[in-house]
Amino acid sequence: MPVQKNDIKTELLEEFDLDSFFTQFRNVSANDFILGNKTKFLVDNYLLAEQLKLRNKLAHKIPTFYAANCWLTSKSFEQASGEKSALYKASLFSGKKMLDLCGGLGVDDWAFSARFDSIVSLDIDAYLNVLVNCNFKRLKLVNVSRLTADAYLYLRNTQEKYDLIYIDADRRVNDKKGFRLDDIEPSYGKIEGRLRELTNRVLLKLSPLIDISYCVNHLENLKSIHVIAQEGEVKEVLCEIDYSTPRNQKEVRIIAVDMDENKTHHFSSTYLNQHNCVLANSYSHHYFYEASSAIVKSGLSSAYGKSLELLSLSIHSSYFVSEIKIDEFMGRRFELVKAFAFSKKSLNEYLKINNIIKANVSRSQFPMSPDEIKKQFQIRDGGDGYLFFTTLSNGEKLVLHVRKGASMI
Repeated sequence: MPVQKNDIKTELLEEFDLDSFFTQFRNVSANDFILGNKTKFLVDNYLLAEQLKLRNKLAHKIPTFYAANCWLTSKSFEQASGEKSALYKASLFSGKKMLDLCGGLGVDDWAFSARFDSIVSLDIDAYLNVLVNCNFKRLKLVNVSRLTADAYLYLRNTQEKYDLIYIDADRRVNDKKGFRLDDIEPSYGKIEGRLRELTNRVLLKLSPLIDISYCVNHLENLKSIHVIAQEGEVKEVLCEIDYSTPRNQKEVRIIAVDMDENKTHHFSSTYLNQHNCVLANSYSHHYFYEASSAIVKSGLSSAYGKSLELLSLSIHSSYFVSEIKIDEFMGRRFELVKAFAFSKKSLNEYLKINNIIKANVSRSQFPMSPDEIKKQFQIRDGGDGYLFFTTLSNGEKLVLHVRKGASMI
C-alpha cells in the first residue's frame, strides 16, 4: 500500500510513540489498519500502515533502524542497502568530507557517518527527507546533513572538495530498469567531468545485473570492483574509482564478498590475471563444490578453484571436485555420491535403481532448465539429495548426485 504524500509535520513524527503503536497493532495487517483507523492518529494513517507492512522485513535487513524505530516508505526501503553491505562499503573509506548524491533512506549515510567527519546527503524527495531527518535524530547522527536538492544542480554550484563522492543512482528511469552507466540518474557520463574537479575518489553502486567486463571497459581510473552477495544472492556491485591513478586494466582488482550471519568471506584477483583452471580427468572424487554467486558474478571461478587446488569440471565452470575437504569454502559443498554421463536412459535407470523421486536440481552450462529436468524425469522438488547437471569442455553432459553428509556439516 503506497504512502499518500500528504503534508507531513516533523514534530508529530518525532513525538509519535512507535513502540506503543507496534505493540497495539502487532497482529493487524496494513490493509486492516487503514480500514479501521481512518481518523484515529495525528500522523498520516497511510504512513503508519507502511510501518506495519515493513516492520518484520526491517528487522532482518536493517536491524539498527529497526531498534531505533526509524520511519520508512516502501520504495526507499526496497532500494536501501542492507546493514551488512552498508557497513562493508563504509569500511573501505575514511576522511573529512563526503558527498552522497542519492541519499535515499540513509542507511549508507548512517554507516559512513562513523568514517567521515561530515557528510552532505542529497535527495530530491522532500517527503522522504522529512522522515530521514527524523531518523537521523533517532540514530543520534550529528554529522550528516540531508538536503532536498537535485544532484546535477548541487554539483554545478558547490565549491567544496570531498574525500569521497558516493553515488547510488536511481536505476528505474521512466519505469524501466537501467543497467548501463547512462541509463541511471544521475547519469555518470554527464557528471564525470565535474566529479573530477571535486574529488579524487568516487564509489558507484550499480545493479547486481551489470556486466563486470562492461564496467572495466567503460570506467576510466577504475581501481576495484566489489561484488557483494548475501544469502546466496548478489545484492550490490560497487565500482571504486580513483582519478589520481592511471587507467590500467591489469591493475583493476575484483573482490568477491560473501556475507552470512556469522562471517564475511573475501576472495580477489586482478581482472586480467585470471588463472587457467585445472581440469578434472576423473569424476570419482569424494567432494563436490559449487562456487558462490559472488565468485561466479565476479568471473573468479577459475582463479578461486585453482587457489584451493580444486579440479574444475570445465573451463570457467563454477563446479569443482576434489579429495580435499575445505571448511571455509565460498559456496556450497557436498559429498559426491556418483557422477555419470547424462542421457535420458542413464538418468532414468539411475533414478529407478536408487529410488530417487525427490531431489534438489541445479544446472550450469547445461541446455535444460531445472524445471524442464524435473518435469521430463518426473522428479519432485526437495528431499535430501541433490542433482547437478553440467556440460564438460569436450561437450559431454554430466550428472552429479551429491548429498550433504555428516562430514560436510
